[in-house]
Amino acid sequence: AEHEVDDCGVFGRGRYRVRFAPGAFGTRIECALVRGETYLFRVRVAQGQTLTTRVSSEEDNAVFAISSPSGALLTEEQAEMVVSGTDAGSYEVVVGSIRGNAPFALEIDVR
Repeated sequence: AEHEVDDCGVFGRGRYRVRFAPGAFGTRIECALVRGETYLFRVRVAQGQTLTTRVSSEEDNAVFAISSPSGALLTEEQAEMVVSGTDAGSYEVVVGSIRGNAPFALEIDVR
């Protein structure tokens, strides 16, 4: 089951729907990873939009992978990526840690 992003700190690992505030093009999500866990964030994108994703962590140990609506892996173990000319649908951003625990901030922008 997917959770709301506001529950990120409550539920820990899991699947989350990303929704933007009315009139907003992006959001910042703050959570914390325990070693070995991942978070999956699903964000809807319209045809031709640009998806910009950035993750930061105090120890530079949080990274992400992005999959397209077709399930194709676009990148893995990245801290920043811009996907231009997108296909319409839900993109999946999976955040994990390359070492240890990782409090992180994930920024997602769609324009």
